[in-house]
Amino acid sequence: ATGAYSRIRRQFKQPIGHMEGVEEPLARLGGNAYVMDAASNLTVAGIDLGEKPSVISAIVKYHCTHRGQQS
Repeated sequence: ATGAYSRIRRQFKQPIGHMEGVEEPLARLGGNAYVMDAASNLTVAGIDLGEKPSVISAIVKYHCTHRGQQS
């Protein structure tokens, strides 16, 4: 929703998503979301294979929490 809004909302005759002050945080947000999704998928794949990845899931939880706070 944020990315779509940044393309629709215009200021100074250009979308605000093209402005550096909006573009950089959106890129960081998208990158963090991608990394968190990939880490979660990897952890779930281990569980689906019958593994009990308690250490990995704790590490993923820590990093996802940290990246979520950064975003």
